[in-house]
Amino acid sequence: TQNYNLFSGELAFVTGPFYAQSEILCSVLRQENGEINTLHGAYAYFGYFLTGESRPYKRTSGVFGRVIPNDPFNRDGGSGAWEIAGRWSYLNLNSKSIQGGSLTDLTLGLNWYWNQYTRFEFNYIHAFLNSSPVVYGPIVRNSNADIFGVRAQIDF
Repeated sequence: TQNYNLFSGELAFVTGPFYAQSEILCSVLRQENGEINTLHGAYAYFGYFLTGESRPYKRTSGVFGRVIPNDPFNRDGGSGAWEIAGRWSYLNLNSKSIQGGSLTDLTLGLNWYWNQYTRFEFNYIHAFLNSSPVVYGPIVRNSNADIFGVRAQIDF
């Protein structure tokens, strides 16, 4: 690639225990041979706190802030914050001479925030890969994948 430009737009919304966020992006690249290609992707994400918390949004920096559970997990019986979440994401790497295929992911998650510094994530992801027959030929076909992910995070 000789050079590229990246364009994107993002939206975020919070009301009580529900929040949503989405972004779309487009990359325009000029190859060494002068050909111009356009690649794009997008995602949409939502979450809902079953225990009533609200995800703070920092308008000055344009990001979501730290979740602080109403009843932090502790030996006195606090339950922490529980959140259900979902995400759709899409990436298309096909444009003229670039034939990288496209990928769509669907994610369902359950997140447990012990306190404002500790959380556990449990995610199920179903991915749909659409391969490019131009590059890979008849041997590599479209495929699906099922993934279960667990993550523990301590953040200070």
